[in-house]
Amino acid sequence: MLAAEVRRDDLIGAHSTDQSPHQSVSGSAEAWPGYDSDVDLGGQWRAAISSDDRRRDALLGTSSAIDEQDWIEASVPGHWQTSALFAHSHGPVLYRREFSIEPPEPGRRRWLGIDGIFSEGDVWLDGAYLGDLEGYAENHQFEITALSGLDSDHHILVEVSSPPQSPVLTKRTLSGAFQAAPGIDSEWNPGGIRGPVIIRDTGPVSVHSLRVVCRDADEARAHLLVNVVLDADANRRIRLRTSVDGRAVAETEHLLATGQNEVAWGLDIPEPALWWPHSLGDQPLSEVVVEIYHEGRLSDSASRWTGFREVAWDQWICSVNGQRIFLKGANLPPTRLDIANATEPEIVADLHLAAQAGLDLVRVHSHIASDHLYAAADRMGILILQDLGLSARYARSVRTKALNHARAAVDRLGHHPSIVMWSAHDDPSGRTPRADPRSRNLSGRFRHQVREQLPSWNRTVLDRFVKRVVERADPTRPCVPHSGVAPHLPLLEGTDSHLWLGWTHGQARDLIPMARAIPRRVRFVSEFGAQAIPESADFISTERWPDLDWERLRDRHGADVEILQARFPTERYRDFHQWRQATQAYQADLIRTYVETLRRLKYQPTGGFCLFSLTAPAPTISHAVIDHLHHPTLGYDALRAACAPVLPIADLLEDPLPPGVRHHLRVHVVNDLAWEIAEAHLQVEITGAKEPWTFQGNIDADACVLVGKVHFHTPPEVDELEICLRLNAQGPHGVISVCNTYRYAILRT
Repeated sequence: MLAAEVRRDDLIGAHSTDQSPHQSVSGSAEAWPGYDSDVDLGGQWRAAISSDDRRRDALLGTSSAIDEQDWIEASVPGHWQTSALFAHSHGPVLYRREFSIEPPEPGRRRWLGIDGIFSEGDVWLDGAYLGDLEGYAENHQFEITALSGLDSDHHILVEVSSPPQSPVLTKRTLSGAFQAAPGIDSEWNPGGIRGPVIIRDTGPVSVHSLRVVCRDADEARAHLLVNVVLDADANRRIRLRTSVDGRAVAETEHLLATGQNEVAWGLDIPEPALWWPHSLGDQPLSEVVVEIYHEGRLSDSASRWTGFREVAWDQWICSVNGQRIFLKGANLPPTRLDIANATEPEIVADLHLAAQAGLDLVRVHSHIASDHLYAAADRMGILILQDLGLSARYARSVRTKALNHARAAVDRLGHHPSIVMWSAHDDPSGRTPRADPRSRNLSGRFRHQVREQLPSWNRTVLDRFVKRVVERADPTRPCVPHSGVAPHLPLLEGTDSHLWLGWTHGQARDLIPMARAIPRRVRFVSEFGAQAIPESADFISTERWPDLDWERLRDRHGADVEILQARFPTERYRDFHQWRQATQAYQADLIRTYVETLRRLKYQPTGGFCLFSLTAPAPTISHAVIDHLHHPTLGYDALRAACAPVLPIADLLEDPLPPGVRHHLRVHVVNDLAWEIAEAHLQVEITGAKEPWTFQGNIDADACVLVGKVHFHTPPEVDELEICLRLNAQGPHGVISVCNTYRYAILRT
């Protein structure tokens, strides 16, 4: 078990919220009356299952027309299934609220904003239809100036629909990791209003959206690309001022047409303070503010916190500001399934756990996370591979939804320097068949691989449309069209790999011959792992051991039942605790094997990896190394040890070892530090050897170095062979001391 200081619940509340995005006014001009007077409509609303009669009565907006017994209190932001009466409902659900606000002053415009909804809906104000809603990452805005001027008392009605999805059939809703995903409760529905509901006032020209991305940066200059969509109430001439950290850097005039207008420009920032990943440098952030002036008065403004850095990729090897970095990472699922209720400390604590495990990167897996996550990653220097909310197969009808979702994701997240790559679609062919790992019959997997060589609507059409939209909106980062697709015709390129050796089939050490045979499969491994029984196991009903409710564990708690029963037959273990320990030990050994193997292939050809996964969002039997109550498995220990910045690594041997056999063992040292380690001293101690092998020399910066070879025989008189690698050196920031130990059983006839 890990020491208390690495547990997520101890990290909650231990971070700063400085430098988070906010609106600001840097100009000295007078603002339009009522500017920046936001009203938050969050809190307790009333909710009821939707029906034609109930919707009609609610639209009338009078208490006499509404049967209050049908309505319960519901939180906004929130999810309806967190309310006991709606715990098993798939909707649709009506949300309503009454509020009072003074009419807008002359010359002022008023807007209703709903920042995300699961997954689609409609909104009315005072019985007047405003429009439709779709997407949990999209910020929906509706002008309500005229309606607000009629009265001070208002009622808002939102009808929310979240159709159930199948993890096997084609999907029609872009709910990604929040619904019908591996490990997610089949009965969970994320339906609800995900983000805040805000009323804000502006002048005659408002900012509809603002996108800021950093195209390139060095010590002499950084170049930003800025794109803003403005909404004008009439043909207007405006002055647009851009400032960085309170200093005006650009000011231009524009003639706007009535409605939405898009304006784009570039900014040169001289001698910028560069933003770096945490292992390479500091993380200075700057605020970019765009202000809109009409007739000399401030009409509206918006701001983004960003960092100046340049990202480049070459054959899945990432560079930041020209400095190559080997990416050690983990997939990050939603902090919790009811994401609207996740607190900022909970969200940020996940990143602290990643940093304490020695990781440089997290892959935000198949979802758009809370804004708090990205702001914290910017401050901490944690890199992000950002998935969009597409996972598995989709129906043709989702194309327009997917393209809108992609644009909204770039607008929302593009300014974050921590994001280094987009991924349009996770596993578009559906998850690899879960074969019996004991069986030699791999026909199901073979058919799956053959299908990946053929065109499909998801991979060939949808994913490439989404990729094109993302790269047009953000030319500063690459976008992978799909994740987990093997090399396929005609170019045999492939993308990042999902490798389940050691879980769905084969053994973890089969990764080594695979890497030799198909090097492209290990350029970047973005999913690997094994399920383990978590420490927090109250949901398993362990009193029934060994006759567990396997069907419930599969459907409600994500267990790969057939694989668990094949790899860990319950009859082998005397009790539940021994069974759980065996699954965790196996997970830890698999993680160590993968990470050490991929680190030994550093840049030849591997550019990095992402474990699947770091945390669990709910009570599950999953691949996570931190369970839903924040308790680590043995796999977390293994991950942290295998991700040490400097690590000696030995070749893997047979297990168990036959006695009396001569072995030829290569020893490498991986150095992920940005500086050379001078006069390193390495000792190799092996059971039965009279004295240790000793190696001395320099270890290059950011490299994997073959130190030497060791030759020995398996000692016949012992039951276990231990190989201990001890590295000691004096680094520029203190003493480096690392021990890496391997243990092998001796085969007895």
